[in-house]
Amino acid sequence: MSGLPVSWMVETLFASTLLMLLVLALRGRAQALFGARIAYLLWLLPALRMVLPPLPELAVAQPVAHLPVRIDLSAISAIGVQAAARAGEAAPVPVARFDWMAALLMLWLLGALIHFGWHVVAYRRFLRRALERSVLLSRDCGISVRIGKGGQGPLAAGIVRRYILLPADFTTRYDRREQRLALAHEVAHHIRGDLIANGAALLLLSLHWFNPIAHLAYRAFRNDQELACDATVLAEAPAGERHAYGLAVVKSACARLPAAACALHPADQLKRRLKMMAQVHKSAARRRAGAAIGVAIVAGGLLLTASGGFAAETARKVERHVAAVAPMPPVPPVPPVPMAAPPAAPAAPEPPAAPVPPSPPSPPSLDEAMRAAMEAEERARAARLQAEAAAKQARQAAEAAVANMDIAGMVRSSLAAARAGLEAACAGRPGAKVVTGDDARAIGDMASACGDTKAIRADMLEALRDARMDLAREKDLAARQRNEALAVIDAEIARLNRDGALR
Repeated sequence: MSGLPVSWMVETLFASTLLMLLVLALRGRAQALFGARIAYLLWLLPALRMVLPPLPELAVAQPVAHLPVRIDLSAISAIGVQAAARAGEAAPVPVARFDWMAALLMLWLLGALIHFGWHVVAYRRFLRRALERSVLLSRDCGISVRIGKGGQGPLAAGIVRRYILLPADFTTRYDRREQRLALAHEVAHHIRGDLIANGAALLLLSLHWFNPIAHLAYRAFRNDQELACDATVLAEAPAGERHAYGLAVVKSACARLPAAACALHPADQLKRRLKMMAQVHKSAARRRAGAAIGVAIVAGGLLLTASGGFAAETARKVERHVAAVAPMPPVPPVPPVPMAAPPAAPAAPEPPAAPVPPSPPSPPSLDEAMRAAMEAEERARAARLQAEAAAKQARQAAEAAVANMDIAGMVRSSLAAARAGLEAACAGRPGAKVVTGDDARAIGDMASACGDTKAIRADMLEALRDARMDLAREKDLAARQRNEALAVIDAEIARLNRDGALR
């Protein structure tokens, strides 16, 4: 087991723990002076220290004035070569012993894998269950908004596939302004990259699975994240907006959710969030000063805890203590290093510098992205309302047109036209006679004298049945009007069948 990975591991864990304690001590004061977003910025300090590579230690050469005696360097080299040869012949064979440092390293990695894997499995199980019990409302800017029984309040989830999950009673629990602010909170989590930060923080917590300070720091980090997101949503907001936002937070308060999700409703920090909402806006100059101080604290903390500093020296003391408890096998002798080094090769000419590509356009700011998302939502809602109004007008027009139709009059007109046509066809034929009475009976009397009565009645019945089927399938007709028209046609069909039975 190489000493460098173990030394770096001990040094990094120790230094990041010191920085967590530092942030825990400064976060409250930073929030009071500069706002919640500056306090959230301080958590970069232990996170960056965990990924900081080991730095080489720099030694300053001290000048030598003069040597008090004359030393023959060639004689010393010859004596060193002979002593090294005798030591190599008499060197003892190293005895294999248990590597305690390797065992501790394996135990640490196993605990980190178990902790991280457990949280990932719990998060994926929760997200799958929530998606199965929800329906899609909209998909805009790469974010799918779904509503269902997956949670007790609005929450943001997903990194590659981004979701906003709303409770089933979202439209009844919150009014219109509270709904807009709750959605803005979850959209801000996605735009700010808070879910990516949660994944990185969960990974760092898994590396500190044995450290109670790290678990305390993780809870404080999540609290500061929610406060920073609240400050983003309420930036320059009037008092009415802050009041509505506070009501939305209170209505959403419930138990915690999986570690990677961002919810509007952690109940354990409700009092602190409401207190932050009541604070007066920080000026732009104070926010800029806080950001500069926060960056300076992060940079200074990284320099102080880098390799060669206090943390590195403490880590080396810990490593020496462990080595004293469990001694390692003796190290074989190192061959002598020649005194004279060969001349250095001439340096190759530096290649010409590659042209610097133009910088990509800066991404839209958070306020612009939120404003675009809300404008797209308003446009979609207006288009949906216009489509619903147009469909309602078309349905009312169809119902009015059908209501003005005289179905019974149309039937009477059709029978009168059929009687007139039959009278014209039968005129002058043998047995033709003038008939009186209603149109239907007159048609029957004339048909019996100059035509096939059964065929005519069958044609009339078929025409009436076709009309009845068309009328029953008519969707734009009101139920009362459809039933009245069907009753008239059914009565006519029954009469024709009755007359045919009498004949």
